[in-house]
Amino acid sequence: MATTLQVFKEALIAKKAADELAAAEAEAKILRGQRVDRITRDFETMIGELAGSLSTASGELEVAAGALSRTTEMTQQLSTRVAAAS
Repeated sequence: MATTLQVFKEALIAKKAADELAAAEAEAKILRGQRVDRITRDFETMIGELAGSLSTASGELEVAAGALSRTTEMTQQLSTRVAAAS
């Protein structure tokens, strides 16, 4: 009977160790998942900010291109007047 109890005791000890290992692995998986989620959120935020900056820069470039186009038209008109006056 003592041998049987010893077998049960050893089995319980082994099960407890296996359960603790499984719990530690589950915790590690949870932590990895949380890190991945945080990295993903940070990446999405960064991409959003970059898209906003790109949109702003694109708008500013469009305004500058419009001003350059008007300057070109004015220069062409003045050149035509100067040529006619010559």
